[in-house]
Amino acid sequence: MKRPSLNVKRENVAVRAFGSAFTVFLLLMVSGCGRNRPPAPLPVHLHRYECALMALPPDSVASALPALAAAYPPYLAGADLSDTLNVLQLRLFVQDPWVRETYAAVEAFYGDGGHLEAELGRMFARARVLFPDWQPPKVYTYISGLDYPRRVVYADSVLSLGLDLYLPDRAAAYREAGFPAYIARRMGPAALPVEVAQAVAVARLPSRAAATSDGLSEGLEPASAQGLTAMGTLLDEIVYQGKILCIVDRLLPETDERQKLFYDEAQWQWCKANEAALWHHWMKERLLYETDLNRTKHYINDGPGNLAFEDAPPRLVQYIGWRIVSRYLQRVPADDPELWTRPAQDVLRISGYKP
Repeated sequence: MKRPSLNVKRENVAVRAFGSAFTVFLLLMVSGCGRNRPPAPLPVHLHRYECALMALPPDSVASALPALAAAYPPYLAGADLSDTLNVLQLRLFVQDPWVRETYAAVEAFYGDGGHLEAELGRMFARARVLFPDWQPPKVYTYISGLDYPRRVVYADSVLSLGLDLYLPDRAAAYREAGFPAYIARRMGPAALPVEVAQAVAVARLPSRAAATSDGLSEGLEPASAQGLTAMGTLLDEIVYQGKILCIVDRLLPETDERQKLFYDEAQWQWCKANEAALWHHWMKERLLYETDLNRTKHYINDGPGNLAFEDAPPRLVQYIGWRIVSRYLQRVPADDPELWTRPAQDVLRISGYKP
């Protein structure tokens, strides 16, 4: 059966401005420029485990492990450093031709890490403004071996980044490694700040179950909005994802909106053109308060496309949630203590969302 196609017409809104009102607008813009100045970046230092590990002579791995574990606890804390099998695995990792080639590519692109440190410093400064009690994490980098679920791992005071998954012009190599095309296309340097911002957002929102991160120290968990699973009702998931994206939007104001959703232009335009029809479909089918994942997974799950509607992108809950929470934030004061914790039903009601 052919999937239904949603089509709606977008209204043309005529904007009329009178001379005196326009003058007042310009004066307000000029007077507000100082207040909109971005905060000074916070200092960030990258602790580069991949550099320290790859600098070890293969025959000195065993003797160097205690010092390495002390300097890079996210990767070696709790490991039995006297176990010959562990030592052998690390030695083989250091000697692996693919790992050495990948390390060379990481070094060539990221260099001394200064550009990434500056980018994270700007993001962390905005996070401190948004959440005054937030403390920036200690940032570690490593070569993950293309471990996609653990590309960004954030918990409490530690942030771990798998730089081998954020290299330019590697889509073909990622495909050869077995990644689906839709994932390989979005992997690259531009995805790194977005996924770090997602991790910060997830950590600040009310907790929900996250998968255990085997292989990293206890307490570190993957924190990416791309691993979507239903949380309560469909409306709960919509608003939760919308909160994540609104936080990402504030941490990365210069980043293109499409990149924040990992959408291409056609996917973005589909959402804009079909927003109202999609919402009305959910209302008509009484899906907003549905808890059966079998009925809602097509709007939640990631993938190359959407099985619910022809030509629709995946993860539609993110786009609609972003729209709802954005309108909600326009109606509540910035210092509202319940800004990010209000239940989904209240967020929808206060937002007045009616596409």
